[in-house]
Amino acid sequence: MKLVSTPIFYVNSQPHLGHLYTAVLGDVCARYERMRGCKILFSTGTDEHGLKIQQSAQGDIKKFCDRNSHQFQALFDRASVKYDRFIRTTDKQHIANVQDFYMRIKKHVFLGLHEGWYSVSDETFVPHNLTTKSGNKTISSETGKELEWHSEENYKISLSKFQPQLKEWMTNAKILPQSQKEFVNRQLDHPLHDLSISRPRTRLQWGVPVPDDPKHLIYVWVDALVNYLTVSDYPHWNPLVHFVGKDIVKFHCIYWPVLLLAADLELPNTIVSHGHWLVNNKKMSKSDFTGVDPHQLINDFGVDTLRYYLIRDGGYKHDPVFSVDGIKKRLQNDLAGQFGNLYMRCTSKKMNPFKCIPVFTEYTPEQQQLEDNANALQSKINHLLDQHDYQHICESVMDCIYQLNHYWGKVEPWKLSIDDRLPILHLTLETIRVCAILLQPVMPEKMVQVLDAMNITKRDLKDCVMLRYTQEHKIQSSLLFDLQAV
Repeated sequence: MKLVSTPIFYVNSQPHLGHLYTAVLGDVCARYERMRGCKILFSTGTDEHGLKIQQSAQGDIKKFCDRNSHQFQALFDRASVKYDRFIRTTDKQHIANVQDFYMRIKKHVFLGLHEGWYSVSDETFVPHNLTTKSGNKTISSETGKELEWHSEENYKISLSKFQPQLKEWMTNAKILPQSQKEFVNRQLDHPLHDLSISRPRTRLQWGVPVPDDPKHLIYVWVDALVNYLTVSDYPHWNPLVHFVGKDIVKFHCIYWPVLLLAADLELPNTIVSHGHWLVNNKKMSKSDFTGVDPHQLINDFGVDTLRYYLIRDGGYKHDPVFSVDGIKKRLQNDLAGQFGNLYMRCTSKKMNPFKCIPVFTEYTPEQQQLEDNANALQSKINHLLDQHDYQHICESVMDCIYQLNHYWGKVEPWKLSIDDRLPILHLTLETIRVCAILLQPVMPEKMVQVLDAMNITKRDLKDCVMLRYTQEHKIQSSLLFDLQAV
């Protein structure tokens, strides 16, 4: 099976909308790939070691991790994130795998002094050229987080030793968007610094012990990255795609491949980086209390409306701006006003008294063009799937729905005789069937509701071809989207 993964999320606080966005991206990818006939292992989970967790717990650290990890899992379950593995880095098997992984790379490891500015929030040392002064504080110029000066003896691995192999891997690796691949290549234009892969127990007490030196704990990012092997058939894995936030591209495109090279293991194929959701022009943050509660949004708008909004208005090349008005507009303009309205129109008793997809007769040239547009979706969506471009999948599918609604407004089929109405009903309901199949990964509950009401059993990507029925196909009405929240 091929692995689709999200990063694992820090449990220093409860999850916000940004975490859910990443999880939904991974879930949407896994669902689409399964529709293409691919066997997928989809994983997500929680990252529970490190100084940030140790400082946040203020008491029993394991109970703190248990409570907050459950909050992530409960949110993902509620939001229809259908993972195959939810991993926790405090799992015994994972801890054993991390220690085994350390021993696999030990021949490349050396002990050395490490001094520099450390970001507790990001659990990483920050190069001097990426620091700046803010009053009497030193902060990261990339994240704005406050830094602490640390001087300690760590186990390290030489990144520059693997730099030629890393550059070779980058020539064929798919790093999306292209701007992130260019960022990584710029890093590789200069000699890479050594990477600390342990922290002394005098500094950190909550983590995985270095197996042959208990005075040190394995660096939390090494621990976290090995999760991709643990959820697979450790140490073997079959990676398809990592979904990550843009702030951890360096960890997944430089540190992770180097660690895998050191362990003589397969490298990832595709890494997709997304932007950060902004609130009041600031990145959502648990520590800054700018996170948006996804549970309240689900209460107000429903799971599928929220999922659609995240995928349709999120993005890889920019930081999307969150607003409740944005969700309301998508519900009103796309979901209820277009998709839901069109289905209700052509299943109403007055418009379609026989409650069926009628037998195909003949299309006008304009109707034929609309059918051609719907038939073209399958190829277009396959191309967009290769780019993991789910935003434009939503846009392309909804364009077909917009075109049909525009056509209905133009020809006013409710004024036509039943015989003249039949080709329009056939065309519209068939297009809805194709569009509902294509939107299943984004809105699994509502699209299943549509397909169930239409008595459709074949729901894979290969089934997204417009049919011409030789006998009536019975259907039912269904209210899809409620506008009370608008």
